[in-house]
Amino acid sequence: MQKLFVLLIVLIGASKIWVHDVKIKLEKVAFQSMKFSLQNSVHDASLFVVPNSVTSGKIVFDQIKAKQNFLDSMGHNIGLKQNMTLENNVLYTKPLTIVEEKYIDYNWIDPSTGSLVKFPYTYNRVLPNGQLFSRVIFGPSVVFIVKTRVIGTTEDHEFITIQEYKG
Repeated sequence: MQKLFVLLIVLIGASKIWVHDVKIKLEKVAFQSMKFSLQNSVHDASLFVVPNSVTSGKIVFDQIKAKQNFLDSMGHNIGLKQNMTLENNVLYTKPLTIVEEKYIDYNWIDPSTGSLVKFPYTYNRVLPNGQLFSRVIFGPSVVFIVKTRVIGTTEDHEFITIQEYKG
């Protein structure tokens, strides 16, 4: 009887460890999947430039087409629906929200100087936890910041993705 009790305790402990391991793996898959989807979708958005801007060497993004392509690409990559919910609601427990969308090109006004941007440009953003995200951008760039809640977490997570043309 005592051996049966010990076996039962071992099985319960092993099942708890297994469940915890599955949760960690699902969280990891969710973060990797979102990162992959955003990298590809922001890249796809950055392909939409005003044609005559390329010949002048001063890239300007077609923002309407770029955003639509971003949304379409997210639909293909991660199953984003028109209402911004995700088909896979196992990995993501809240709808996706676009927090920020910036097209930093040769027509973009630098908010700190009030004049047209000059590259290299330092993109700064204060994150929800108070930390400063800073990245030097060397050419025209598309920036998307999206927010959702990942399985296994209790707070929303912001994903920052930048695609740049290096000058």
